[in-house]
Amino acid sequence: MLAGPAQAEIDWNGLSHAYDKAADTPGHLATLLDADAAVRARAMGHLWSAILHQGTVYPATAPAARVVAGLLADERAELELDGAPIRIALLRFLGEVAESTSYAPVELDTACPPGREDELRGVTAGDWEDEEEGVDFSDVLFEVMWSRAVAACRDSVGDLLAAVTPWLADPGCGRAARYAAVRLHKAGDVPTESITEHLRDVAVSGAPATERAEAVLALGDLQADTSGYLHDAEQVVRVCAALHATRDTAEILAGLLALPESDEWLVDTPYLSGKLRFHLVAAAVERVDDFADLLPAALHVLRFAGPFTVERDWGPLLGKALEGPADARRTFLDALIETEGLWDPRNGNASVYLRKLGLPSEREAFRAATA
Repeated sequence: MLAGPAQAEIDWNGLSHAYDKAADTPGHLATLLDADAAVRARAMGHLWSAILHQGTVYPATAPAARVVAGLLADERAELELDGAPIRIALLRFLGEVAESTSYAPVELDTACPPGREDELRGVTAGDWEDEEEGVDFSDVLFEVMWSRAVAACRDSVGDLLAAVTPWLADPGCGRAARYAAVRLHKAGDVPTESITEHLRDVAVSGAPATERAEAVLALGDLQADTSGYLHDAEQVVRVCAALHATRDTAEILAGLLALPESDEWLVDTPYLSGKLRFHLVAAAVERVDDFADLLPAALHVLRFAGPFTVERDWGPLLGKALEGPADARRTFLDALIETEGLWDPRNGNASVYLRKLGLPSEREAFRAATA
C-alpha cells in the first residue's frame, strides 16, 4: 500500500512536472497497471518524460514516486511492459528518481526570497509564462522550486525503501529492486548495513556471474570493501571488484585484454554508464604509473575503439602515452596512427579532444607532430 497520502489527497493542480501543471499526472498513474498494454506504455512514458525529465526532478516527482511505490505490491504489476513485468520498470523508475537527487548539493537552498511566496506557489504549480514570451528558468524561484523538489524526494526515501525492500530477493525483479534500494540508500541519510549484507549474500550466492558482479558493483557504490571478491572464480566478478578496489591493477588490465568479450559481460547494467571498457580504461590510466606496463592492454583496446569513443578509451590512453617512456610512447603512437576509422576529419569529437592535447586531428599532420 502507498505510504503517505493517497493519490486523491494530493493537490496535483498545485504541482508541476517538466511540461506544465501536473493535472494530467493522476490519470497516467491510475493507468500504469491498466489491462491494455498500450495504455500502460503511455503511462510509463509520462513518468520518464514529464515526472523525471532527463534526470531532473520536479514538484510532482516525489508524490508520483510514492504512488508508484504503492503499486509494487499490486498483483497487476505482473502485467508486462516490453516483455517483462511492469514492476521491474516501476522499480527502475524509483531508482532513477533517487539517482537524480544525487546531482544536487547536499545542502539545498529551499528558502523563498522575501515577498515572493505567491510567485513561488505559481511557479511550483506550473504557472509559467507562455513559451513564446520565454520562461526565465534562471530566476531564483526556479532554483528554489528545484531544491524543494529534490528535498521532497529525499524526504520520501524511507517510505520508498519500505516498498522496495520486500522485492530484493524476488527471483523476477530482485536485480531491479537492488538497484532501486542502492540508489535510495545513497540519496537519503539511511543506514546501509542491511542492504550491504544482502548484497554480500548475493555476491557469493549461486546466482549467475553477471548478477553477482552487479552486487559487487553496488557494494562499491555504497563504498563498501570489495577486495574480498578479487579472487572469485569468475573474471567478471573479479573485474567489478577491482573497479572499486583502488590498489588493484592486475584485474583491470586483464579485463581490458579480455576484449571484446568483456564488453559483453554487463550489457545494460544500470551501475555503469556505457561499455565496461570505458571504466576499465579510466581505472588503468589513473592507477598504472608506468605506461609501459599499460601498453599491451592499450594496444589491445585500439582494436575495438571507434571514432566516437575518443573521450572514454583511446583519448585517455593517448594522454597517458604522451607522459610515458619514449619506447612505449612511440609504439602506441604508431599503432594509433595506423588504426583505421579513427581519422575522419569530420569527427568533431576527436578533433576537440586532440586539440586539448595540443595535437592535430588530421592523420598525416598528427604523424608529423608526433614524429
